[in-house]
Amino acid sequence: MPVERSEPVSAAVDVTALALEVVSEKTGYPVEMLDLDMEMEAGLGIDSIKQVEILSELQERLPGIPEIAPDELASLRTLRDVAEK
Repeated sequence: MPVERSEPVSAAVDVTALALEVVSEKTGYPVEMLDLDMEMEAGLGIDSIKQVEILSELQERLPGIPEIAPDELASLRTLRDVAEK
């Protein structure tokens, strides 16, 4: 049973590192190869379906982060965009 949080995601949680870890797990790219300014689709070949998988995994691991509406996906071009959202 998932634990619900009422407080925001702790600053101690490194969202950037977690985002890179999740992208690595979902794509097979080593974390060391990933850069926050890489474009997800053009640079990494991550299509919209894979983006949804990545965002869903991040929301599962960090329940306090805001949900991203499907129409906002197109605005998330780089890994930095995802980490900062």
